[in-house]
Amino acid sequence: MSTYTNHCFQKQHPYYYSKASLERLLCSHSLKIEAMMAHQRYGLGNHLNWLQCEMPSGNAEYAWVFTSVDAGYRQSLEAAGLSDAVIAVVSGLSQ
Repeated sequence: MSTYTNHCFQKQHPYYYSKASLERLLCSHSLKIEAMMAHQRYGLGNHLNWLQCEMPSGNAEYAWVFTSVDAGYRQSLEAAGLSDAVIAVVSGLSQ
């Protein structure tokens, strides 16, 4: 889907990291990873809107349909390592 690719991979987003590549980067700078977690920022409504309309955002008219399943959807993506963000907590930063 070129619309999605053009939206997500823009010049102002010069770097994209998977969990493994972020771990390698942090370790290569002698940083200790205290915690690393997957985080899903966008919900089911947003993903379905991309499929239907080729643009971000959910449909407010149908938001009530997704309310009960959205948390489970996000948790499933995070548990599978398929989230859209990775958060790292590190120590060992030199001043």
